[in-house]
Amino acid sequence: MISVVFVWALSGLGRAIGSVKSLAERLPGRKPFEISQDGEYLFTDSARYDFVGFSPREYYQTPSGERAVPGRRIGYVFNDDGSNILELNMESEVSFCGERYVMLSGMSDLAEIYRLHA
Repeated sequence: MISVVFVWALSGLGRAIGSVKSLAERLPGRKPFEISQDGEYLFTDSARYDFVGFSPREYYQTPSGERAVPGRRIGYVFNDDGSNILELNMESEVSFCGERYVMLSGMSDLAEIYRLHA
């Protein structure tokens, strides 16, 4: 009888752990990205980002002269636990470039900047 209760408790615990893991994967900031072999592209299931350069981790100066700063974490590079992909937000209230940038940090001293492929 004790073994039946023990098995039942373990199976319930396994289901609970599976549910928590599934929920954690769907939370914001946990979207997996893949990086191309040459590092020129970042991919998600629905978008591609093109590499545009390196930048200090505090900001990125866009080609149009706007300054973008890191915002919320939107993902990580698949199979690299130390990486973070951060959304870049324009410092000015009115953005004239209309492009979306992300910052990949945690892989080198400088952050890598990628622009959403149109």
